[in-house]
Amino acid sequence: MNLSSFNRIALGLAVFVMAPTSEAAEPKYPFVTSEGAILCPGYSAIKDAKAAVAASDKSWFEKTGCIQVWGGLRVAVIEAPLSSSRINGMPTPSSDLPWRVRVYPTDNEADGVNVFVDPWEISTYAWATIPTSAGGGILRGLKPVQFKSRADAERWYIQNVTDHMKPNVPHVVIRDDGAFQLLLGPAAYGLLDVACPISGKPSCVLLGQLPR
Repeated sequence: MNLSSFNRIALGLAVFVMAPTSEAAEPKYPFVTSEGAILCPGYSAIKDAKAAVAASDKSWFEKTGCIQVWGGLRVAVIEAPLSSSRINGMPTPSSDLPWRVRVYPTDNEADGVNVFVDPWEISTYAWATIPTSAGGGILRGLKPVQFKSRADAERWYIQNVTDHMKPNVPHVVIRDDGAFQLLLGPAAYGLLDVACPISGKPSCVLLGQLPR
């Protein structure tokens, strides 16, 4: 990918705004860029680009061929290698294993470009769901909870999202035919994958699913 392709994304950003997280808002895309995500033409450029941003060295950053973008841009994940968690050994995103993705600066799919990105700069969403039972255990379900009131939805968030995650896992309560649903995100895929364990405690399902 050349710089002109990246410039096309940058120009598209001028007319792009994130969808507001209002009561009626639902995610338009399952994966989006995080605010300030760095997109690079090659995976080897990411570390230099991050270092340049940290050093506020614009000239160095431009030489990497990377750009930094707004949050909320549509993302299609092409390759998503995972590492083993140092905590529990489960598969998890790693900054050492960049993802290859296609990013769309506008609604015109012809403007999409393939780039490499730190997986922790890719965000998704998750619905609070009704857990299911299997083999005597509890698993996360697929059906969103229909809360009777906004207060019930807020209570689920308070009780089920740990305090250390709350600053990085925003949420919105959405009215749905007289009931309410709770949507987590946008937040890093790796963070929501931990917040929504397969064990179903708590039960929530990620909108963004990785390619197999």
